[in-house]
Amino acid sequence: MRINELLTGSSAVPGLTVEINRALIDAAQHTNGPNVDLNAANCPACEGHAALCVVNALGTIWSYYNIIEQQ
Repeated sequence: MRINELLTGSSAVPGLTVEINRALIDAAQHTNGPNVDLNAANCPACEGHAALCVVNALGTIWSYYNIIEQQ
């Protein structure tokens, strides 16, 4: 929450609507199906933020992403 407060001014931690490992881990590193894009459809609050802490839909797994190069 503190990281997001420093990055965005809000301590809110957005929730993903997809499995966190499918959105934030390369497909070669997991076997739960193909990767999905981290975008406004599966994390509306992430839109426009190159770095942010997020949580899965169940509120049990937190992660930090940092986009270093636009695809």
